[in-house]
Amino acid sequence: MILALYIFAAVVMAIGSLYFAWRSREFRKFLAGAFFVSSGPLFYLSLADVSVPLLGTGFVATPQISGGRAIVHFILFLLCLYFGFVWTPKARDESPPAESQALSDATPHPGSHRGRCEPALPSAPAYRGCFARGRGFAPRPAGD
Repeated sequence: MILALYIFAAVVMAIGSLYFAWRSREFRKFLAGAFFVSSGPLFYLSLADVSVPLLGTGFVATPQISGGRAIVHFILFLLCLYFGFVWTPKARDESPPAESQALSDATPHPGSHRGRCEPALPSAPAYRGCFARGRGFAPRPAGD
């Protein structure tokens, strides 16, 4: 039973770590340090020929298992080091292709205001504000 809990906890933590590592460069930097720190003691345990019992079970991690884990952790350290510190993502071009831009200029979407951000309801406060366009909230000019 306790072994099943260990396996379940390992799977949940691995999935969570992979999710955050995929999305965050800072998390990859953290994982690089964590894998480096964990590979050292594992390598030492394998060199010193020390068997480590797994708490709450009758299983023992042999020096060969510790050596294999040390190698895996060092490889993961190198990957996280590269993708966290060295590699820089390419900037994505957010502008649409020329023909789709020309099509959207020719046929405006109903309800689009082409540069004007007005309240959705006539009773809404008279503020011009479009955070998507970077304008923030500012009072609407009187003649608008």
